[in-house]
Amino acid sequence: MLSRVVDAVVRQALFRSSWADVTPGAIPPELRRRFARFATQASGLLVLSIVVWDRSEVFFLEWYCDFEAVAFYSLSFGIMKSLLIFPHSLNVASGANLLVEYGRDPRKQGQFAGRMTVFLALAAFPLTLGMSAVSGPAIRVLYGEAYLPAIPVLAIVAAFAVPQALLAPAQFLLVAHERQKFLLAWGAFVAVVNLSLDLILIPKGAAIGAAIANATAQSLALVGIWFYASRHVGLVLPVRSIARVGVSAVVMALGAFAVTRSLPPLSGLVLGILTGVLLYPLSLRLTGSLGSEDRERLLEVSALVPPRLRPSYAGFINLVAG
Repeated sequence: MLSRVVDAVVRQALFRSSWADVTPGAIPPELRRRFARFATQASGLLVLSIVVWDRSEVFFLEWYCDFEAVAFYSLSFGIMKSLLIFPHSLNVASGANLLVEYGRDPRKQGQFAGRMTVFLALAAFPLTLGMSAVSGPAIRVLYGEAYLPAIPVLAIVAAFAVPQALLAPAQFLLVAHERQKFLLAWGAFVAVVNLSLDLILIPKGAAIGAAIANATAQSLALVGIWFYASRHVGLVLPVRSIARVGVSAVVMALGAFAVTRSLPPLSGLVLGILTGVLLYPLSLRLTGSLGSEDRERLLEVSALVPPRLRPSYAGFINLVAG
């Protein structure tokens, strides 16, 4: 709560310093009504996101199962929330850039959203599939034998956590076009599907059933929003590039999993992660996941890298992107 309060205070201060010359009376009535409608729809989306994205399954686990099932599912969900902090930070930056691009040239923002989805996939796929691959030794090392039933739960939650990271560009695109009404309608449908699957799967499957229900709902949400954004607001989704990144991450995950299977938990966890770190960039190069445009964008980031590390960073990008 404290972190959110601080965040709200900082945002208010930045807004007031940037728009000090704007008074409430200067806002036209029609724009005021659009603001109010936008805020109401955003509040509805927030409520729906609690159902689909924020562990509604815990309620049903508490109702139908014991507290161990609640612990196993909450633990897995919490681990993935922590791992996805970096992709979520990229989401915030990409959303701001997308809105700026919409203001400059609305014709190009669909392509921009598609390329941002590829960059998010570059970060999200290795984190999620990699965590799924090393879930066994990770649980054994960090939590011990008592949490062994959490291993398949974490593997499922991690493997299907990608939609959380890849959804933002398409959502921001719909928001820029003021198509939140579709997001509300589709979110309500997905929430009904999620709750129905909870009722069906959790009584018999416990934490594993909860993980499957949540994974199915998240995947459905992603597919529907991508399809609508592509048809109605010009989202240009580079399906081949995203698929190649996914294949590269699968190769990485299989290699890491093979290493963990043949070693004790601690050494398997360490060497499994190192194997993934080595395999992923090589797989990206072999699959041709990144094109010349991606290479140029990634090289632009070198300005943020310490001067001594810039040659190494550029060499790494050239290795990965060709």
